[in-house]
Amino acid sequence: MTSHPDHELARKQFGGRGYGDMIAFAIEGDSATQNKVVNNLHVITSAVSLGHDATLVVHTAAGTRGGDNAYAPAFQKYGHLRLSVGLEDTDDPLVDLVGALDKTSR
Repeated sequence: MTSHPDHELARKQFGGRGYGDMIAFAIEGDSATQNKVVNNLHVITSAVSLGHDATLVVHTAAGTRGGDNAYAPAFQKYGHLRLSVGLEDTDDPLVDLVGALDKTSR
């Protein structure tokens, strides 16, 4: 948002060409349902951490800290996934995610 006090700093740090995108969203259902969504992805890659030029998804309940993750019970309950958007054609990850959600809901 241009009115944010650090907007100009962010614009400079990102080269003035736009900004990276990361979103978090919930999948209704248990951990098995969340895993089905991730397993049904073909363009988006499942990862244990984010930060790559490809679009990545992290199922935070199954994250790198596993059982030591203090937030894992809440993430499992609400199906929390984090998605870091990469450099692919904009439509490719979107179509992949919609397809995985549709396939999982059947």
